[in-house]
Amino acid sequence: MPRLSVVIVNYNTRDLLRACLQSLMQQTLPQSDLEVIVVDNASSDGSAAMVIETFPQVTLLAQTSNTWFCGGNNIGIRAATGDTVLLLNPDTVVAEDALAILLDFAESHPDYAGCTAQMRYPDGSIQRTCSRIPTLAYLFVKHTPLTFFAGWRKQLDEHHWYSEWDRESDHDVEVIPGS
Repeated sequence: MPRLSVVIVNYNTRDLLRACLQSLMQQTLPQSDLEVIVVDNASSDGSAAMVIETFPQVTLLAQTSNTWFCGGNNIGIRAATGDTVLLLNPDTVVAEDALAILLDFAESHPDYAGCTAQMRYPDGSIQRTCSRIPTLAYLFVKHTPLTFFAGWRKQLDEHHWYSEWDRESDHDVEVIPGS
């Protein structure tokens, strides 16, 4: 049984998916510890054929209709056999040691409901991920015309997005990203 199942939901992102899968095949985590599942939501761009031809070690669950992101993840999770499941978007390129680090962290924190990795933009800068649960004040300011007049909007955003955290260390958060 693999230690980690990676579930990727794909819809017409063949080239991004190829780069994602290539990065998964270059992991320092032993391939015997890794199961990769692609749920293809009836893509018309040849994604499923590319997975079959280029990545025979990947489990392809080709759908006959678009089950959308949530439905595709549920299909992949049900098929997963690993001890831990990672939901991964097809536009992600995973650093070669990232899965080993993330899995070691998850396994050493069994009381955590979930965890996420540090994410970077293509230029290498760190993405601002993870947030607090939105408060009514935050939602009101962000989704009404007040957003243009609120001088304290920046302060509200900084609090919501944990601006005090440099993302170079572990940190308990309320909301992890869905990417």
